[in-house]
Amino acid sequence: MSGLLPGRIFRAPNDGKVSVAATHCPGEGDHITLPVAHTAMIYTRPVADQVSHFLRHGQFARR
Repeated sequence: MSGLLPGRIFRAPNDGKVSVAATHCPGEGDHITLPVAHTAMIYTRPVADQVSHFLRHGQFARR
């Protein structure tokens, strides 16, 4: 996902609030990025679908 505010706050991929690099956790089993602004995450169907899939299967859906 490319940055929504390139050159202003972030110089690396981000969602407008958090850098993608900051979303990694030690020992993570899977990781994805979606083209969604940080504040819109809780309202978007693709994010909800991915969370549901991860909780059921222990990994994100690859399309």
